[in-house]
Amino acid sequence: MRIEGKLFEKPNEVVCFIFRHNQEPIEFRAQAVLDYKKFDGICPAPEPPKRLMASGEVQTLFNDPIYDKKITEWATQRSDWMILESLKATPGLTWDTIDADQPRTWKNFRSELEAAFFTPMEITKIINAVMEACGFTSEKVEEAHKSFLAGQGKNLNNESSLSIEQIDTPSGEHVKD
Repeated sequence: MRIEGKLFEKPNEVVCFIFRHNQEPIEFRAQAVLDYKKFDGICPAPEPPKRLMASGEVQTLFNDPIYDKKITEWATQRSDWMILESLKATPGLTWDTIDADQPRTWKNFRSELEAAFFTPMEITKIINAVMEACGFTSEKVEEAHKSFLAGQGKNLNNESSLSIEQIDTPSGEHVKD
């Protein structure tokens, strides 16, 4: 695929530098995660429970508290996996307590960063770089929204229908409220 002749050769990547006094900057690279099949294979999304009604209809219970807990845990694991997968673009980054095939270990990236004396703000900066690389920042969403609306504004000039309210009907009488 090309846009205006431009070829896209690799996923989006964001570089995040952590600056410390009298030290070389610490560089993290976050790359957009394009494929979640590996995650889905390890952690399939939980299914909501179902109930058979007297009428024979099967009702899906999306508000079940156990399902709510499971879907929240699944979403957290998905987020943790995405962060780890994105940060694989960082040269030389290794984790001591994380096993890529063990979902219960994925959350350890936070404690490992803390143990390496990264502050909460520095950890947030790293996570924000991942979100930016993956296209999840509120600024990007707002920018896309404005761009979409600007494009819609251009199309409004080409409308085939009236762009103002009619005052009179074809018969010449005034339009009633």
